[in-house]
Amino acid sequence: LTSLKEYSEMLGLQLHCHVNTLTNISPQTEETLWRIAQEAMMNCKKHSGQDKIDIAIDFNQDKQIIQMSITDQGVGFNYSPSVFLPSHGLRNMRQRAERRNGTMEITTSEGEGTKIIIRLFN
Repeated sequence: LTSLKEYSEMLGLQLHCHVNTLTNISPQTEETLWRIAQEAMMNCKKHSGQDKIDIAIDFNQDKQIIQMSITDQGVGFNYSPSVFLPSHGLRNMRQRAERRNGTMEITTSEGEGTKIIIRLFN
């Protein structure tokens, strides 16, 4: 959490972060979450037109699934899951999640902000 807050401050973003029961996660999972959040914050700074970002992390201990939601209320963009991802950053985020047997969902449209949901198995 400290790293996320420090990075958001360096970028000039106001970070609202909620973490629920994040214990006993592997160092590899923690690194993946950090790198994805880092890229998402950079994308928010460069493209959203906003200076606020919300990150929520929830660990379902029974299912050993970690979900991280990253949301901004910025300009959004046109996106379809059936089309190749429009930026290197988004592709890198998806690849990082998939390397940990996880998934990435993007919900966005022009003028509606962006929400990215990452699900990883610990």
